[in-house]
Amino acid sequence: MTEWINSDLVYEALKPGFPLVVSDAPRGQRVLALTDGNILPFTRGTLITAGLSYNKDFVQLIEEVRAVANAETTPPTFPIGEPFDFWDQYVNLRAIINKSVGLGLLICFVAILVLLSGLAQSEGTGIVKRVLAVFWASALTTGIIAMTVFEIYGFMAFSGIKISAIPAISIIMSTGVAVEYTAYICVSFVNAGGNRNERSTHALMVMMAPTIDGAVTMFLGVVMLAASKFLFIVKYFFYPWLLIIWFGFFNGVAVLPVLFSIVGPFAINLKSKTTTTDVFQKM
Repeated sequence: MTEWINSDLVYEALKPGFPLVVSDAPRGQRVLALTDGNILPFTRGTLITAGLSYNKDFVQLIEEVRAVANAETTPPTFPIGEPFDFWDQYVNLRAIINKSVGLGLLICFVAILVLLSGLAQSEGTGIVKRVLAVFWASALTTGIIAMTVFEIYGFMAFSGIKISAIPAISIIMSTGVAVEYTAYICVSFVNAGGNRNERSTHALMVMMAPTIDGAVTMFLGVVMLAASKFLFIVKYFFYPWLLIIWFGFFNGVAVLPVLFSIVGPFAINLKSKTTTTDVFQKM
């Protein structure tokens, strides 16, 4: 295999990356030949692309190049370059987000189930009712967490935040952060006495202060990002966490208690005499 070259920058960028020797050639040009003359164990070529303006264009390029590289008729090929370095994250990003959020919600459900199961060991109601109450409370709470993640995802797009690996991390982390705003209310509700409305009111009266404290401390932990001189930091770090705090807090203290007051589970401890009146008296 030989190659005729001229001393220009285009060829320097496109020349193959395998061992070559230089020999004389007619007309003052040079010939590049393989050092062994026969075997080509490794080579490197360059592809020139054009018309790539949006993320979807780069994703399409990566998928098409890999489809050709993975074809049975193609020798072992490993495509590399800037599109693969910087845009490879977009190829399966949504699938990764969905899988990670789904796994996070499953873990949240199991964790809440285990927590409430420990509380349900107390006497006062039948075992079947306790199991149903624990399962139903865990399902409702996990549903509120899922709704919080969905709202954050949607309002990121409304705020002009384009999906990438950075906001994807915030979306996935919001699954665990939302537990802070829902677990308190859930535990207090299922362990209180009275009807659903009384237990929802009791849960708010007892757990409102810890929930507000969690929201305020988390806000103080990220508010300094708003003072950054780089718009990228404000837009892709501060705004997502502001949405996480707001929707987590609102769904925890407004949506979840209302949901519990309508379709909440049985009380897992019917011997509990704690009511809203007791809370007011203590205050």
